[in-house]
Amino acid sequence: MGGQVSGVNDDVETWKAIPGWEELYEVSDQGRVRSKDRVVYAHYSPTFEYAGRRRRGKILRASLNPKGYPMVTLCRNVNERSPRTVHALVMLTFVGPRPVGKEVRHLNGDSRDARLSNLAYGTHSENMRDCIAHGTNPLARKERCKRGHPLSGDNLYVPANGSRQCRTCCRERSQAYEASGKRVRKARAS
Repeated sequence: MGGQVSGVNDDVETWKAIPGWEELYEVSDQGRVRSKDRVVYAHYSPTFEYAGRRRRGKILRASLNPKGYPMVTLCRNVNERSPRTVHALVMLTFVGPRPVGKEVRHLNGDSRDARLSNLAYGTHSENMRDCIAHGTNPLARKERCKRGHPLSGDNLYVPANGSRQCRTCCRERSQAYEASGKRVRKARAS
């Protein structure tokens, strides 16, 4: 196995062996993972003369983890199982190991899209800016503040750090702070 196969959209799908799992698994630039043909030996066999069973390679079915990312479990033998996110496998295989302090970004905001063309390494800040730009950040989608004021129009304040704040609440906090400071000054003056 290996090489190229015609994909769903008439794109050419490129397959490469996953580092550390070269003899067992491959991942494609389209975000699919497959096992290779192999011989599986029974772990309970009393002799090593057991011929083993031939297993044909197949495309692995990915399941979604609680955060919504596709995952597969890679198995080396009966005791070694390694659950991995598909996007991390694609980047590891086609780009290289994740640099320290970097994350895998989904450029189109779809956490289920693990195609190489949709992935890039980036900082946590870049990843969070992407979430805000794509509307996948729950704080960026909020329509009201904790006190029920609308987070839109003239009542929306966006400081330099990019957070969304309620102008009414900011004004009320500022007035409460100033009032508490005046009380302290009056107490010191007398």
